[in-house]
Amino acid sequence: TNPSFAVTIHVTGTSLLPSDLSTTIWVVATAPVIALTAGSDSGSSNSDDITNFTQPVFSFTATLYAGDLVYAYNSGSQYGSAHTVTSGEASSGDISLNATPFPDATYAITTKISRGGFLSAASNSVTIIIETHTPALSAATGTKTGSTTASLSVATDTTTNGGTLYWVVDTGAAPSVAQVKAGQNSSGGSPGAHGSGAVSTSPFTPSVTGLTASTTYHAYFMQEDTAGNDSTVATASGSFITDA
Repeated sequence: TNPSFAVTIHVTGTSLLPSDLSTTIWVVATAPVIALTAGSDSGSSNSDDITNFTQPVFSFTATLYAGDLVYAYNSGSQYGSAHTVTSGEASSGDISLNATPFPDATYAITTKISRGGFLSAASNSVTIIIETHTPALSAATGTKTGSTTASLSVATDTTTNGGTLYWVVDTGAAPSVAQVKAGQNSSGGSPGAHGSGAVSTSPFTPSVTGLTASTTYHAYFMQEDTAGNDSTVATASGSFITDA
């Protein structure tokens, strides 16, 4: 329950003298087991280690004490300065490793705990991806292919960890980002058609069915990447009219 112990050694039967040996025995920290906390893992999955949090919090499975120093390493090289563990962090085991935000990149994170100048062995390695870039959509189009069908197309600059692209086809004005994602029109109701799909290539080209004949439609798109970054709504250039 203590990180260190003060010890004085002297010969039994003699008076304690200033020359007697006094020292501190430190309990050297064991190698921690770390993981990105679910609360710091943004996007549709809270366990894929892809996030837009630039100061993510890691859970530590280890005995921690206030005043311990935690060193973070990226691919074996120290990253940033040591973090001093607070009493709250020692209790919860959840620690933000670096006061400086992580730039967008892929990191192979390991940690070590220093106590009394003695460094633990390295933790397990956790590969995380920091991604704060917002997907940008362009060249959105909608084209009728029959009386109840159409083909859509939209380009994206984010195909790696592209997440999901959502689309809505409707007769009314542009819905919001949240409405497109929910498959709603601008009134919050059911549109003419809606759908979604995983993004791995650009352009994204879904097919639409279930439309009404001889009707003027507009197509709307938005993308949420794997880290949880949302694009703005992209509106197809022009409308299209389904066949009679």
